[in-house]
Formats: sequence, C-alpha cells, structure tokens
Amino acid sequence: MKKTKIVVLICAMFCAFGLSSCGDPIVKGYGLGISEFHSSGTALTDLEKVTEYLNSKGCPTEGEEHVLTVVDYSLEKCDKAAAAKFNNMVKNLSRDEVAKLGLSESCTFTYSCRRQDNPSSEIIVVGAWSYPDK
Repeated sequence: MKKTKIVVLICAMFCAFGLSSCGDPIVKGYGLGISEFHSSGTALTDLEKVTEYLNSKGCPTEGEEHVLTVVDYSLEKCDKAAAAKFNNMVKNLSRDEVAKLGLSESCTFTYSCRRQDNPSSEIIVVGAWSYPDK
C-alpha cells in the first residue's frame, strides 16, 4: 500500500511539473476563405458558383464559421493543428466537380487557411487548395 501511494505521489509530481513547464496556452485565429480569385468571364457568377460549391462541401467562406480558432502551447503547434483541420475540410473538394460548375475557362481560385497576428504583420498561409491545381 505504501509503495502504491509513493508511486502515485511521484507520478502526480511529474505530471504537475510537466504541465506547468508548458507555459500558458495561446489562442490563434485563422481565416478560411477564397484568398485568390480571377475570372475574365462573368466574374460575379463564377464567384457565386465557387462560393456555393465550397460552402456545400463544408468549406466556409463567410460568417462565424470562416474563422478557425486553435488553442495550443506554441505557435508551431497551433499552425500544425490549423493545417490538419484545414486538410480535413478540403479532402472532399474535387477539381473534376469544380470543372463541371460551368465556370469561365479563365476562372482560377485558391481557398486557404491563413493567420495574421496584426494588420502590419506577415500573412502566414498554413493550407491552400487551388483550382486548377497549381
């Protein structure tokens, strides 16, 4: 019984030390949406079709859903987690399906997951899906 209590106490100390050494968690917001778009045809119609397609596949382009919030203990871990969530979102997108939407031949776009810590800082892209494939 004493050995069990000692082992539990030692484990608890290691856990407490391990958790306290991680520091405070950080919260990062990532924007999901169309970051590049070009069409020399009927641009508004093409944009509406692309937006509708993305939203129907669970890839938000507006509203509260287009902000992805990640909480972790380092910026690198936050970026990796956001990239993993983004990749899971875009796994059902299909360039063949987009080609069948009736877009102008010149239509290209990129749907991405991006972070910008403040208005004057660099934009960090953690994931992107492009049509046609780049």
